[in-house]
Amino acid sequence: MNKLTKVLNSVNPDIVRDETKNQKNIKSSQTLNEILKNNYSNLSNSKSSSKLLIEAWNIALKNLAVSGFVSRSWNALFKAITKIGDALYPNLKTASSFYTELRKPIRAKFKDEHPIYIASKNIMGITQKDSLALKEAYKNNVEIRNTNRNNLIPFYVEQILDLINHLKQFYLNESDTEGDNNIFELALAVLLATGSRSIELFKVSKYQAVEDNPNQINIKGIAKDRGNNNLGSAVIHRNLVGLNSSQVIDFVNKIRNKLKFSDLDNKKVKEKTNKKLNEMMIKYIHPILIENAGDKVNTDEFKQQLKNTTAHKTRYIFGNASFLIHGKPLNIPYESYLQRQLGHLNPNTTRSYLGINMKFRNELINGGNEELKELITQNQNKTDSLEQKIEECCPSEENKNNNLNFQRFANKFTRSMNEDEKINNIIEVLKILKSNGIKMKQKDLQKKLRYSSKIFTKAYNKARDENII
Repeated sequence: MNKLTKVLNSVNPDIVRDETKNQKNIKSSQTLNEILKNNYSNLSNSKSSSKLLIEAWNIALKNLAVSGFVSRSWNALFKAITKIGDALYPNLKTASSFYTELRKPIRAKFKDEHPIYIASKNIMGITQKDSLALKEAYKNNVEIRNTNRNNLIPFYVEQILDLINHLKQFYLNESDTEGDNNIFELALAVLLATGSRSIELFKVSKYQAVEDNPNQINIKGIAKDRGNNNLGSAVIHRNLVGLNSSQVIDFVNKIRNKLKFSDLDNKKVKEKTNKKLNEMMIKYIHPILIENAGDKVNTDEFKQQLKNTTAHKTRYIFGNASFLIHGKPLNIPYESYLQRQLGHLNPNTTRSYLGINMKFRNELINGGNEELKELITQNQNKTDSLEQKIEECCPSEENKNNNLNFQRFANKFTRSMNEDEKINNIIEVLKILKSNGIKMKQKDLQKKLRYSSKIFTKAYNKARDENII
């Protein structure tokens, strides 16, 4: 610890500031890097000064014994690193992120209420006033971005479902002839279907089936817990997108058995997976946006949107698709649904997840078309089942008079029902109506059978061709 303090104090912060003044991405101070590498022989070959600083920092903290008070040595180290950190990052937001990264190993070693960790927050970082200003700026930026989100190139729910269906086919390739790529194809499918963070998928969380509802899953253990809220044992109850719970559990087991990350710390897991996941985004998600962009594909706004669509955006995609499939049909408020599904404690965080443009390609008409109605969750199907039981037990006046029950011909909302079967069901009902001399408007019959307008049009055309109507 004292060694690192001396090394840092030997560096002139003004030189670091001048050497990195006009650098935007990787902050690289040649002077600082040389001094660090001369004093720590096992640092990486990185050109990033902040990365080398963090490596030296972790070396200094690794073998320290846990003490119960804040010594002068600790205070001196915090002040030394702050001088260099402020020189590297004059921007408050990036400085805050840098100091947060430095405090992580201190928090892990000493816990939240320890005087050393408290001292690290007070000395090594930005002021409380600056922190509040950053939070307010973040809130305002979120509101501006959400106001303009309709200008973003959209994702269509149908495209995401088609992609998940394509990616899950890699599960069938037991030989893994394409190596780890198969695993990361599956990983992308699970992230899109569950809204998990990547570290939760690869290591942290436990995935458990929900009794009697394959379209939902319980996820135990949340990776992000800055407020010491014991989220490691928290359980998030999620509605799935495009996969059922048994598929998710199988895929997670396959991924973990292949990658074997259980003995690695979270940082190492991220280092081994982030690049691969971003490659999957470029391979599968970016083409969706490019396809939807049309003549806007070369605009600066679209290029920035594409750049921002990194692996973490799978949580945004999941959250908004899940709401449109599961939450909107039940009239659940948008933000409430997202906050509950994603496990956010801060509503401002939830609002940031509204910053993508997700919609159905085919808008709902009178309760939904064929493809979208098939996505209603088992909870909604339970409601339909209850209505059916009520009708069977206590039929409406209309059905009392007609003495007819069309439930066996109604849409079952399962993908196993193909288009021909649906059309034939409608035609069978039309034959029954004709034989009983009953006239019913198409829209009323559609409401009763719950098929899409598209399917009904095809069925009625076929019925006319066969002189049924």
